[in-house]
Amino acid sequence: MSEGSSGEVNSTVMEEKSEQRGGGSLAKGRSCKGYLYYSSTLKSKDKNPRCVGIPRTLRQVPDYVVGQSEAEASKEGRTLADFYYGCLGYSVYMTDKDSSTAMKQQAKTQLPVCLGLEILADRRAASSNTSSIPARAQNRNDSREVPQHQNHRPASTPIPKPTPATATNTENGFVSRFTRNANLVAAGVMKNLKRESNLSKFKSEINSSLDHHFSLLQHENEKLRNDIERIRTDIRHEIDKVTAGQRLDLNLEKGRIRDELTNQNAETSNLTNKLDREIHTLRAQLEAAKYEVIKYCIGTLVSISAVGLAVLRIVM
Repeated sequence: MSEGSSGEVNSTVMEEKSEQRGGGSLAKGRSCKGYLYYSSTLKSKDKNPRCVGIPRTLRQVPDYVVGQSEAEASKEGRTLADFYYGCLGYSVYMTDKDSSTAMKQQAKTQLPVCLGLEILADRRAASSNTSSIPARAQNRNDSREVPQHQNHRPASTPIPKPTPATATNTENGFVSRFTRNANLVAAGVMKNLKRESNLSKFKSEINSSLDHHFSLLQHENEKLRNDIERIRTDIRHEIDKVTAGQRLDLNLEKGRIRDELTNQNAETSNLTNKLDREIHTLRAQLEAAKYEVIKYCIGTLVSISAVGLAVLRIVM
């Protein structure tokens, strides 16, 4: 998520919380994207925390949101009389309060709320010859704090004035802790950069692999297309060859059948002529036989008539 979107989301969440609770007081506030620092020196001069980054004015901020770090510090037994506060990330603090709220908050410190890397250091003496500087570094990316172990002193012990040696030790300890926290932040940034570089490298490898596979698929596709065209040409050639052979066979068979029909027609005509000749011959023979029969019949009748006449003549 970008910085602008995270700021809008955080401000929206704060406004929703303030509307839901309704009982907390509301005041104007400011947000900071970058590094925000606040100290007892700025507090004594009635100055707001300093922002090194992108500040933004918020319309209303509930007190209970900004006072979370202060409540945690009071639970740990800190008075925060001499402190240094730093936040690397997104932070919110109040700038305008009414008179009653200001009177109530004079005795205690209003610390900003931080989403990111937070540093809180207060100066106090644990004994006459030793000093301890409690520090706390937390990462609120998951909205959870990890406070370090601290040495608490009784509340009734008066706060002695810091000596030059104590101040030097305090500054050295603060610088060492700040350097360690900065190293942690740099290590996290380096880890993120390395992760991004690995991710970009992985993406480039995937893209190159996809391009290689795509080129291989294109080559295989072209090869298959050429094979299909070759097979189609061979099949067309075979079909043409078979068609030509069948056409030739059909033409040959047609010629053979035509010749057979011609021969059969010739034989049929010969048989027809032969039958006609035989029929004419039979007709001629029948006519001749008929004439012979008629002739024999007439001769027989004439003979019988002559014999009858002779008998009659004899009888008479």
